[in-house]
Amino acid sequence: MKTIRNIALAICVILVAVGGVFCIVGAVSPDFSTGAVPNFLIDNGTSVPFRVGSALVGVLALVLSVGSAVLSLRRGSAARHVSFSSSLGEVRVSLDTLENALARGSTNLADVRKLQPRLSCAEGSKKIDCDAVASVYLGRNVREICESVSQFVATTLKQMLGVEEVGKVNITVKEVQEAEHIGHPPASVD
Repeated sequence: MKTIRNIALAICVILVAVGGVFCIVGAVSPDFSTGAVPNFLIDNGTSVPFRVGSALVGVLALVLSVGSAVLSLRRGSAARHVSFSSSLGEVRVSLDTLENALARGSTNLADVRKLQPRLSCAEGSKKIDCDAVASVYLGRNVREICESVSQFVATTLKQMLGVEEVGKVNITVKEVQEAEHIGHPPASVD
């Protein structure tokens, strides 16, 4: 997530530079032979519409880049957590921490090679939803694997947080691999 934010900020910096260049090109004539910066609206070799258009494009690029940077920083600084009240105060748990715990715990599931959970919680809600991408091993019915993964997510969240209600648990199977290539045996089918 930080990488995406850094890329967005880099693009914003580039847009600011481009906007600055267009503003300078629009406001300043390329004819520097007089030794002074010509007035913006005086025609001295470049067309007025070109300079006005360049200046407008530059201002637009500056406004868009500053707005994008502000939104990127605001979105990146928003804490993703779930809160619960206790007798001594408020308890906040980072959703990133829970996602990491689910991903690590999923390594104990026989048919799951990798689980990438993405948790969400509406503001003020205690119900947690999960969208997960799974890579599974060939050997058992994919529907059964997804049901066991959904049950694992719900049970783990309930045990870790004491969440009374787990919302939707959506599983997307991204990849199915044969177990013998990995050295991981599939679960036995009874």
